[in-house]
Amino acid sequence: MEKTYFGGHETFVLRTTWLSKGCALLNTARDIGVDFADLNTFDALGIGKNMSKSLAFWLRCTGLCEQIQNRNHLRLSEIGKVVVQEDPYFQSETTVWIMHTYLMAGLFKPEVFKWGFNHRQRGKFTNTDIFDRFKYFIEIQSQRKKIPADRTLRDDVSCFLRTYAFRLSKDVDQDPEDISNSPLQRLKLLAFYPSSKSYEYFSGAKKPPLSIIGLFLALQYQNEEKEEVELRIEEFLHKEGSPGVVLGFKHPFFEQLQEQAQSRICSLRTTKLSDGLGILLSEHSPLQWVQQSYQL
Repeated sequence: MEKTYFGGHETFVLRTTWLSKGCALLNTARDIGVDFADLNTFDALGIGKNMSKSLAFWLRCTGLCEQIQNRNHLRLSEIGKVVVQEDPYFQSETTVWIMHTYLMAGLFKPEVFKWGFNHRQRGKFTNTDIFDRFKYFIEIQSQRKKIPADRTLRDDVSCFLRTYAFRLSKDVDQDPEDISNSPLQRLKLLAFYPSSKSYEYFSGAKKPPLSIIGLFLALQYQNEEKEEVELRIEEFLHKEGSPGVVLGFKHPFFEQLQEQAQSRICSLRTTKLSDGLGILLSEHSPLQWVQQSYQL
């Protein structure tokens, strides 16, 4: 069942060094798993209690680990095993795209991350701007149910911005508190302007590999009973939760996809629909798309 989260990150952003250490420990433990709330785990990772809890949160949200049934222990997922084998130090941009895709379309999605890329604000905005919009969205969606405290929502917004926003200008000294080595900044989906302390979404700054688009769609439709899934071009590019919206690309990239998909990846290709051009997905296994991502 799909789950969404508030909090859980303990105000710590996703960090490359934590990921490599955490996955290495999980890889050593194999099916026994690791309890990230255990003192021995803190010592093994060289981090504190809250940091360890945050790492467990990020490992699950990015699809790298799974919980062992009826236990608090985590173990590497099948996706995590592929990543550890192909990119143990998380240096490949392919790995970063995989993590972003799971944050957007996996089973464990931080609510602010999913909302942040589905409801992009045009132009520049501040931390306060995006907090106000996010809180309003949650209030509308909650339908009078209890919503998280403002502090929790503010922490979520701050974590989202620090996880994704790359520093666009270097003409202002950086506050040590703003330093983050989050790998997701490498995708350049969100920019930070230090002089005005404002942010701006970037579209098409970096183009996701075709296999990442396949992975995204496979996660969305993996429970579909149909052997193939067809999407109209408008659904593919502009619908809330679509690859075009969440992965950040537009029509020019779609035109390239038409040519490349037919020749390189037969299970993700363009097709003619009754009302125009569309996308055809004929492979629903996220694992196979992840494996293919490292082979291209």
